[in-house]
Amino acid sequence: LNARGRIGFYSGDITKLQADCFTLQPTVLIAVPRVFARIRQGIFEQVASSRFKTSLIKTAVRRKLKLVDKQIYHHNTMWDQLVFSKIRKRFGGRIRLIVTAGAPISAELLQFTRAVFSCPV
Repeated sequence: LNARGRIGFYSGDITKLQADCFTLQPTVLIAVPRVFARIRQGIFEQVASSRFKTSLIKTAVRRKLKLVDKQIYHHNTMWDQLVFSKIRKRFGGRIRLIVTAGAPISAELLQFTRAVFSCPV
């Protein structure tokens, strides 16, 4: 807060978290693993009707993890342009760090979150 930081709180309704993030444009997102599981579930529910889109997201995550596993968090890869930038924009487009606590997060969910948001978790 000393360095012009701001704190924003979501409305309390988990179904409105995406809209709250879009409005607040957070740079740091702090949440329990269940929130990230719901984000992943929502993404796959939106593309469930298209095998191509489902395959595209799975491939994008696998490819992006090759960079993220090396601690390389770029937002300018082909996968960012095709897939991840759209998801990040829905959450305000400025998330640079994610903190999760309150319960253990599965390795698969951790990797998915790191790939989609292209930031340290």
